[in-house]
Amino acid sequence: MTTKDLLQKLLIDKTSRQVRLNTISQQLEELDLNLFGSKIGRWFGSTYLTTKRIITLLLGLAFVGLSLALIFYPEVLFEIKALKIKRKVDNENFYLSMRVIATLLLILGSFFLYISRLTQKMRSKNRKISEAQSLTRSIILDFQEEIRNSELEAQIIRGIVNEDR
Repeated sequence: MTTKDLLQKLLIDKTSRQVRLNTISQQLEELDLNLFGSKIGRWFGSTYLTTKRIITLLLGLAFVGLSLALIFYPEVLFEIKALKIKRKVDNENFYLSMRVIATLLLILGSFFLYISRLTQKMRSKNRKISEAQSLTRSIILDFQEEIRNSELEAQIIRGIVNEDR
């Protein structure tokens, strides 16, 4: 086998490889666009999660604080002068109902704090997805650069083969 034949075979191999690489590159581009969407959409999603975390955190803390105040200091929150005049049974019912309401508020506050925690986890995962997108974009650009280099090599081989004719 002569050098010209080897170069011809190498050129055919490079050309077929080039076609496969271009197809893969197009598929990666489409996948990148479909998976990650627009930057504006991600920005709004991130802003929504930040706002949701702040609101749920504040609501959770407010409900927990209010429930603890109702449990330990209900007389501070309500004027109980009228209750002092009434019977002792009414006072006990009032305190019992305040404790039930406080317990429900404590559960509601805990629920909001849990939602806030889950929202923080979502933000963290979205941040990792954003980093993965940057890395994927970098890999795609490197891959396309390799394709261009391979095409240049194929052109050089074509020039050598055509020069020998």
